[in-house]
Amino acid sequence: MSKVYRISLICVMVLAMFTLCILLYRYEERDVPYVEYSDSQELPSKNTEDVSYPENGMPEEQEDITVTADASDVTTADTELIIVENYPGGLRRQSETVLPAEWVGRNRNDLDDVLESYCSQPDSIDIEKGLYRLELTVFSAASVTIEKSYHNEVMDYYYLAFADDCVTVYREDKRTVLLTTDIHRDQLTAALVEEILNFKLIVGNAELFDFLETYTS
Repeated sequence: MSKVYRISLICVMVLAMFTLCILLYRYEERDVPYVEYSDSQELPSKNTEDVSYPENGMPEEQEDITVTADASDVTTADTELIIVENYPGGLRRQSETVLPAEWVGRNRNDLDDVLESYCSQPDSIDIEKGLYRLELTVFSAASVTIEKSYHNEVMDYYYLAFADDCVTVYREDKRTVLLTTDIHRDQLTAALVEEILNFKLIVGNAELFDFLETYTS
């Protein structure tokens, strides 16, 4: 009997261990969710960053935004020329004038070459002011803007105004008359008349002499 009892006890223990293994296996299977992947789908990685994709499954390509100038644009006789001048101390002057005849029919590259050539041999006015940068900042068939920067502290500033329809030169205070001229407003362009009506700024002696020489008969 004792032998049979021992055999029975061993069978019970083996059955109990087998049952326990089955229970453990089912418990682990329940805790791990089942995810089905297709053959072509890549398994997730712990180091992969979250990336949003469109519905077609492919990442969107960034649009290549390239701003290009219209090479067909050329200046005409109606193109407006704007000149912006920057002086030491924050003084800034802007004026509009007629495009020089030799600049008509030019594209942007042509004008860049013209300005580069001018920088190598500027006129006496720009030399006095200490021109160190000349840049074409805006170009189109309608308008061209050139920006000039100077580094010299110009000692003399003058303002032009009208007295009895003739140009009068004032000192920097706009009250002290430096000289009166015989330059009548009828000799001047409408744009220049408008500037003088608003006290046109003249920077330096060379610019003043150039203005007087141009309009004095």
